[in-house]
Amino acid sequence: MHRRYPALAGKSASLADMRDGQFVLWSRKTASGRFLAGLGCRLPEHLERLATAAGWIHISFEKAGDIDLDAVLWPNGKREDVEAVPTYRRLRLFRENRSIWLDDNERVLSAALWFQSPLSIRFAAEPVARRLAQVLSPT
Repeated sequence: MHRRYPALAGKSASLADMRDGQFVLWSRKTASGRFLAGLGCRLPEHLERLATAAGWIHISFEKAGDIDLDAVLWPNGKREDVEAVPTYRRLRLFRENRSIWLDDNERVLSAALWFQSPLSIRFAAEPVARRLAQVLSPT
């Protein structure tokens, strides 16, 4: 996958959600975080250090700058809710349209990212890598 999508190498990326009035990122401690690392993406160390034992990184809306990564994948959608947060709208992530929103039409892909079996990883790898490459190297 690395050779096919060189634009992903070393780029900062995470899966994210909005829960209980804050952003939540997936660290390398989670299967989904390791999946992104396997595609060549990384999560900055200052965020990794904030991860709970379960691998969740909680970021308050006031500290939205911490999620201003090269790309963020939102497997639960919630685009309208996230984009309604004023601090999110100030991010380069928002201005450069580098969030990837999986909506109701992509529930199978979202489920594959959550489930992380050998089959689901194989199913998700190509479409996720392709979408990441599109936002990281727009033409």
